[in-house]
Amino acid sequence: MDIDITTQQQFSKEGEYNTPYEIDIKSFTDQRSMEKYILSTLEPTKNIQKILLDFETAEFIEEELGPKFNLPVPQKREITRVVRDLLLAKVYLGDMVKIIAEKLDITTESAKQIANELIRLFTPALEDIKKLHIEKFGKKTETAPSSAPATGGINNPNNTVDLRNK
Repeated sequence: MDIDITTQQQFSKEGEYNTPYEIDIKSFTDQRSMEKYILSTLEPTKNIQKILLDFETAEFIEEELGPKFNLPVPQKREITRVVRDLLLAKVYLGDMVKIIAEKLDITTESAKQIANELIRLFTPALEDIKKLHIEKFGKKTETAPSSAPATGGINNPNNTVDLRNK
């Protein structure tokens, strides 16, 4: 009889839908940490809070992302944590693909596809999320060669030429 109860409990535990807000809420060990977390969830705009708290977000991860990408329960939980951390600006939006690839231990290509789906989830709050991330992380610029000025990579704000060493 105990074996059946354990199996049933394990099944229901693995089958839980968790919003990004509640994914780790049971793991807090002290009141102060819990209060700090709850206060941090009140800082973002209403659009961001809706994605963070809404059960539709849990359904999206469980019923759309999970089946589409064959994600087991632990990976769906990690995605839920990534969503939370992005919404609360704990991690930078521009690093989403890298973070997903690392947390889920998947290829960059698969992580890009998942990231594109998450952007779809974020659409109602995307401008708010970008603004929050700029406030928190500043404007991060690409370091790719394509971001070099058209002057052949010379950064010369005064537009002067030093002829002494020519």
